[in-house]
Amino acid sequence: MDSSSYPIIDSVDREILMHREAHFGGLFAVMLDYYNNEGKGRQEGFSLERIEQLAQWEKDLQQNLAPLYLQGPEAELVGEAKKGYKQLREVLERNKKTELHARLIADLLLSESAPPEQEMLAIVACGETIIPSLLHLLQSESFASTLFPGYGFAHELAAECLGRIGHQKALYPLFGALGEGDFFSEEKVLRALKALGEPAKQFLLKKMQSAPYGEENSKAALALEEFSGDQEVSLAALALLQTPEILRHPVLFSYVVLLLGPVREERQQELFRDLISSLSIPSSAKEDVQAVLKEWEGAST
Repeated sequence: MDSSSYPIIDSVDREILMHREAHFGGLFAVMLDYYNNEGKGRQEGFSLERIEQLAQWEKDLQQNLAPLYLQGPEAELVGEAKKGYKQLREVLERNKKTELHARLIADLLLSESAPPEQEMLAIVACGETIIPSLLHLLQSESFASTLFPGYGFAHELAAECLGRIGHQKALYPLFGALGEGDFFSEEKVLRALKALGEPAKQFLLKKMQSAPYGEENSKAALALEEFSGDQEVSLAALALLQTPEILRHPVLFSYVVLLLGPVREERQQELFRDLISSLSIPSSAKEDVQAVLKEWEGAST
Protein backbone atom coordinates (compact mmCIF):
# COMPACT_ATOMS: atom_id res chain seq x y z
CA MET A 1 0.00 0.00 0.00
CA ASP A 2 1.20 3.49 -0.88
CA SER A 3 2.31 5.48 2.20
CA SER A 4 -0.13 8.26 1.24
CA SER A 5 -2.96 5.85 2.07
CA TYR A 6 -1.86 5.44 5.68
CA PRO A 7 -4.00 7.24 8.28
CA ILE A 8 -2.63 10.45 9.76
CA ILE A 9 -1.88 10.06 13.46
CA ASP A 10 -0.82 12.56 16.11
CA SER A 11 1.64 12.48 19.03
CA VAL A 12 -0.90 10.87 21.38
CA ASP A 13 -1.50 8.10 18.86
CA ARG A 14 2.23 7.43 18.73
CA GLU A 15 2.33 7.32 22.53
CA ILE A 16 -0.49 4.77 22.49
CA LEU A 17 1.46 2.64 20.04
CA MET A 18 4.59 2.90 22.18
CA HIS A 19 2.59 1.97 25.26
CA ARG A 20 1.10 -1.03 23.45
CA GLU A 21 4.48 -2.21 22.23
CA ALA A 22 6.17 -1.85 25.61
CA HIS A 23 3.53 -3.34 27.89
CA PHE A 24 1.11 -5.46 25.87
CA GLY A 25 3.19 -7.46 23.44
CA GLY A 26 2.22 -5.25 20.52
CA LEU A 27 -1.41 -6.44 20.68
CA PHE A 28 -4.36 -4.07 20.77
CA ALA A 29 -6.63 -6.88 22.02
CA VAL A 30 -4.51 -7.31 25.15
CA MET A 31 -4.27 -3.55 25.67
CA LEU A 32 -8.02 -3.03 25.32
CA ASP A 33 -8.76 -5.85 27.76
CA TYR A 34 -6.35 -4.26 30.24
CA TYR A 35 -7.93 -0.83 29.87
CA ASN A 36 -11.47 -2.19 30.13
CA ASN A 37 -10.47 -3.83 33.40
CA GLU A 38 -8.88 -0.56 34.62
CA GLY A 39 -5.38 -1.92 35.12
CA LYS A 40 -3.03 0.17 37.25
CA GLY A 41 -0.84 1.11 34.28
CA ARG A 42 -3.53 2.69 32.12
CA GLN A 43 -2.76 6.24 31.02
CA GLU A 44 -5.41 8.89 31.61
CA GLY A 45 -4.68 10.59 28.30
CA PHE A 46 -5.47 7.47 26.28
CA SER A 47 -9.18 7.13 25.54
CA LEU A 48 -10.68 3.73 24.80
CA GLU A 49 -12.27 5.19 21.70
CA ARG A 50 -8.89 6.23 20.30
CA ILE A 51 -7.28 2.88 21.07
CA GLU A 52 -10.20 1.14 19.35
CA GLN A 53 -9.85 3.45 16.34
CA LEU A 54 -6.16 2.62 15.99
CA ALA A 55 -6.95 -1.07 16.34
CA GLN A 56 -9.52 -0.80 13.56
CA TRP A 57 -7.07 1.00 11.27
CA GLU A 58 -4.51 -1.70 11.86
CA LYS A 59 -7.10 -4.37 11.05
CA ASP A 60 -8.18 -2.57 7.87
CA LEU A 61 -4.60 -2.11 6.71
CA GLN A 62 -3.70 -5.67 7.68
CA GLN A 63 -0.37 -4.25 8.76
CA ASN A 64 1.25 -3.55 12.11
CA LEU A 65 1.12 0.22 12.74
CA ALA A 66 4.15 0.30 15.04
CA PRO A 67 6.91 -0.08 12.43
CA LEU A 68 5.10 2.42 10.21
CA TYR A 69 4.99 5.20 12.75
CA LEU A 70 7.56 4.46 15.46
CA GLN A 71 11.06 5.22 14.29
CA GLY A 72 14.31 6.63 15.63
CA PRO A 73 14.28 7.60 19.33
CA GLU A 74 10.70 6.38 19.87
CA ALA A 75 11.49 2.90 18.60
CA GLU A 76 14.71 2.84 20.62
CA LEU A 77 12.87 3.80 23.82
CA VAL A 78 10.32 1.04 23.28
CA GLY A 79 13.19 -1.39 22.74
CA GLU A 80 14.80 -0.34 26.02
CA ALA A 81 11.50 -0.74 27.87
CA LYS A 82 11.00 -4.25 26.47
CA LYS A 83 14.56 -5.06 27.47
CA GLY A 84 13.72 -3.89 31.01
CA TYR A 85 10.81 -6.34 31.18
CA LYS A 86 13.00 -9.15 29.86
CA GLN A 87 15.71 -8.54 32.46
CA LEU A 88 13.24 -8.45 35.37
CA ARG A 89 11.56 -11.67 34.26
CA GLU A 90 14.93 -13.38 33.87
CA VAL A 91 15.79 -12.45 37.47
CA LEU A 92 12.57 -14.08 38.66
CA GLU A 93 13.12 -17.17 36.51
CA ARG A 94 16.67 -17.68 37.83
CA ASN A 95 15.32 -17.53 41.38
CA LYS A 96 18.81 -17.34 42.88
CA LYS A 97 19.26 -16.82 46.60
CA THR A 98 22.09 -14.42 45.85
CA GLU A 99 19.66 -12.22 43.91
CA LEU A 100 17.06 -11.83 46.66
CA HIS A 101 17.01 -8.04 46.52
CA ALA A 102 16.86 -8.02 42.73
CA ARG A 103 13.94 -10.46 42.85
CA LEU A 104 12.06 -8.32 45.35
CA ILE A 105 12.56 -5.22 43.19
CA ALA A 106 11.38 -7.20 40.16
CA ASP A 107 8.28 -8.34 42.05
CA LEU A 108 7.58 -4.74 43.00
CA LEU A 109 7.87 -3.41 39.46
CA LEU A 110 5.92 -6.23 37.82
CA SER A 111 3.10 -6.23 40.35
CA GLU A 112 -0.34 -5.24 39.07
CA SER A 113 -1.59 -4.48 42.58
CA ALA A 114 -2.30 -0.85 43.41
CA PRO A 115 -0.65 -0.33 45.77
CA PRO A 116 1.66 -3.38 45.74
CA GLU A 117 1.45 -3.74 49.52
CA GLN A 118 2.69 -7.32 49.83
CA GLU A 119 5.69 -6.60 47.64
CA MET A 120 6.54 -3.49 49.67
CA LEU A 121 6.25 -5.39 52.95
CA ALA A 122 8.70 -8.00 51.66
CA ILE A 123 11.17 -5.25 50.72
CA VAL A 124 10.84 -3.40 54.03
CA ALA A 125 11.43 -6.68 55.90
CA CYS A 126 14.98 -6.69 54.48
CA GLY A 127 15.78 -3.53 56.41
CA GLU A 128 18.77 -1.38 55.55
CA THR A 129 20.46 -4.11 53.49
CA ILE A 130 18.14 -3.41 50.54
CA ILE A 131 18.61 0.37 50.65
CA PRO A 132 21.28 0.42 47.87
CA SER A 133 18.87 -1.37 45.52
CA LEU A 134 16.08 1.06 46.37
CA LEU A 135 18.37 4.05 45.88
CA HIS A 136 19.41 2.71 42.49
CA LEU A 137 15.74 2.43 41.53
CA LEU A 138 14.97 5.91 42.88
CA GLN A 139 17.77 7.43 40.80
CA SER A 140 16.98 5.52 37.60
CA GLU A 141 15.78 7.84 34.84
CA SER A 142 14.50 4.93 32.76
CA PHE A 143 12.08 3.64 35.38
CA ALA A 144 10.56 7.09 35.74
CA SER A 145 9.10 6.56 32.26
CA THR A 146 5.57 5.21 31.94
CA LEU A 147 6.88 2.91 29.21
CA PHE A 148 9.06 0.94 31.59
CA PRO A 149 8.02 -1.76 34.08
CA GLY A 150 6.20 -0.11 36.96
CA TYR A 151 4.33 2.27 34.62
CA GLY A 152 6.24 5.30 35.95
CA PHE A 153 5.46 4.55 39.63
CA ALA A 154 8.93 3.18 40.38
CA HIS A 155 10.27 6.32 42.04
CA GLU A 156 7.35 6.80 44.38
CA LEU A 157 7.35 3.11 45.31
CA ALA A 158 11.07 3.28 46.09
CA ALA A 159 10.51 6.42 48.18
CA GLU A 160 7.66 4.74 50.05
CA CYS A 161 9.83 1.74 50.89
CA LEU A 162 12.76 3.94 51.97
CA GLY A 163 10.48 5.94 54.23
CA ARG A 164 9.15 2.79 55.86
CA ILE A 165 12.65 1.43 56.41
CA GLY A 166 13.59 4.79 57.89
CA HIS A 167 17.37 4.83 57.57
CA GLN A 168 19.48 8.00 57.27
CA LYS A 169 21.26 6.64 54.18
CA ALA A 170 18.12 7.59 52.27
CA LEU A 171 18.26 11.30 53.18
CA TYR A 172 20.37 12.71 50.36
CA PRO A 173 18.80 10.67 47.55
CA LEU A 174 15.27 11.44 48.73
CA PHE A 175 16.03 15.14 48.94
CA GLY A 176 17.57 15.00 45.48
CA ALA A 177 14.39 13.39 44.13
CA LEU A 178 12.23 16.39 45.08
CA GLY A 179 11.08 18.28 42.03
CA GLU A 180 12.02 15.45 39.67
CA GLY A 181 8.61 13.77 39.36
CA ASP A 182 4.92 14.53 39.32
CA PHE A 183 2.73 15.62 42.23
CA PHE A 184 1.96 12.10 43.41
CA SER A 185 5.57 10.90 43.47
CA GLU A 186 6.56 14.14 45.23
CA GLU A 187 4.02 13.40 47.96
CA LYS A 188 5.60 9.98 48.47
CA VAL A 189 9.09 11.51 48.72
CA LEU A 190 7.90 14.11 51.24
CA ARG A 191 6.24 11.44 53.38
CA ALA A 192 9.38 9.33 53.20
CA LEU A 193 11.47 12.26 54.43
CA LYS A 194 9.08 12.85 57.30
CA ALA A 195 9.27 9.17 58.22
CA LEU A 196 13.01 9.62 58.79
CA GLY A 197 12.13 11.92 61.68
CA GLU A 198 14.59 14.14 63.55
CA PRO A 199 17.63 13.50 61.30
CA ALA A 200 15.58 14.56 58.27
CA LYS A 201 14.30 17.65 60.04
CA GLN A 202 17.80 18.77 61.02
CA PHE A 203 19.10 18.08 57.51
CA LEU A 204 16.29 20.13 55.95
CA LEU A 205 16.70 23.00 58.39
CA LYS A 206 20.37 23.23 57.53
CA LYS A 207 19.60 23.15 53.80
CA MET A 208 16.90 25.82 54.14
CA GLN A 209 19.15 28.21 56.06
CA SER A 210 22.35 27.73 54.05
CA ALA A 211 23.58 30.66 51.96
CA PRO A 212 23.79 31.47 49.14
CA TYR A 213 20.07 30.93 48.62
CA GLY A 214 18.81 28.97 45.66
CA GLU A 215 16.72 26.01 44.58
CA GLU A 216 17.91 23.72 47.37
CA ASN A 217 16.74 26.19 50.01
CA SER A 218 13.29 26.26 48.41
CA LYS A 219 13.14 22.46 48.22
CA ALA A 220 14.10 22.20 51.88
CA ALA A 221 11.46 24.73 52.93
CA LEU A 222 8.86 22.84 50.93
CA ALA A 223 9.84 19.57 52.58
CA LEU A 224 9.76 21.15 56.04
CA GLU A 225 6.02 21.67 55.65
CA GLU A 226 5.85 18.01 56.67
CA PHE A 227 7.21 19.19 60.03
CA SER A 228 5.10 22.35 60.27
CA GLY A 229 3.97 23.10 63.81
CA ASP A 230 7.35 22.07 65.16
CA GLN A 231 8.72 24.87 67.36
CA GLU A 232 12.24 24.63 65.95
CA VAL A 233 10.95 24.86 62.38
CA SER A 234 8.81 27.90 63.22
CA LEU A 235 11.69 29.73 64.86
CA ALA A 236 13.99 28.93 61.94
CA ALA A 237 11.39 30.26 59.49
CA LEU A 238 10.98 33.50 61.42
CA ALA A 239 14.74 33.95 61.61
CA LEU A 240 15.12 33.38 57.87
CA LEU A 241 12.40 35.92 57.05
CA GLN A 242 14.48 38.54 58.85
CA THR A 243 17.30 38.02 56.34
CA PRO A 244 17.09 40.77 53.67
CA GLU A 245 18.49 38.48 50.99
CA ILE A 246 15.40 36.25 51.11
CA LEU A 247 13.33 38.97 49.42
CA ARG A 248 15.29 38.29 46.24
CA HIS A 249 13.97 34.72 46.22
CA PRO A 250 10.15 34.88 46.04
CA VAL A 251 9.61 31.12 45.88
CA LEU A 252 11.73 30.53 48.96
CA PHE A 253 10.01 33.44 50.71
CA SER A 254 6.58 31.93 50.05
CA TYR A 255 7.55 28.46 51.25
CA VAL A 256 9.06 29.88 54.44
CA VAL A 257 5.97 31.99 55.12
CA LEU A 258 3.73 28.93 54.76
CA LEU A 259 5.73 27.17 57.47
CA LEU A 260 4.23 29.64 59.93
CA GLY A 261 0.60 28.64 59.37
CA PRO A 262 0.44 26.28 62.38
CA VAL A 263 2.13 28.81 64.74
CA ARG A 264 -0.11 29.58 67.71
CA GLU A 265 2.20 31.49 70.05
CA GLU A 266 1.14 35.13 70.16
CA ARG A 267 4.72 36.37 70.50
CA GLN A 268 5.76 34.63 67.28
CA GLN A 269 2.63 35.80 65.47
CA GLU A 270 3.27 39.38 66.52
CA LEU A 271 6.88 39.17 65.38
CA PHE A 272 5.68 38.02 61.95
CA ARG A 273 3.12 40.82 61.69
CA ASP A 274 5.75 43.41 62.60
CA LEU A 275 8.13 41.89 60.11
CA ILE A 276 5.78 41.92 57.11
CA SER A 277 4.68 45.46 57.86
CA SER A 278 8.28 46.60 57.39
CA LEU A 279 9.08 44.54 54.29
CA SER A 280 8.42 45.02 50.61
CA ILE A 281 6.80 41.63 50.14
CA PRO A 282 7.17 39.97 46.72
CA SER A 283 3.84 40.23 44.90
CA SER A 284 3.78 36.47 44.31
CA ALA A 285 3.93 35.87 48.08
CA LYS A 286 1.21 38.28 49.22
CA GLU A 287 -1.53 35.66 48.96
CA ASP A 288 0.53 33.26 51.07
CA VAL A 289 1.02 35.93 53.74
CA GLN A 290 -2.73 36.59 53.81
CA ALA A 291 -3.43 32.86 53.97
CA VAL A 292 -1.28 32.52 57.09
CA LEU A 293 -2.91 35.53 58.77
CA LYS A 294 -6.36 34.17 57.94
CA GLU A 295 -5.44 30.77 59.36
CA TRP A 296 -4.39 32.44 62.61
CA GLU A 297 -7.63 34.41 62.79
CA GLY A 298 -9.67 31.25 62.23
CA ALA A 299 -7.78 29.41 64.97
CA SER A 300 -8.35 32.21 67.50
CA THR A 301 -12.15 32.29 67.10
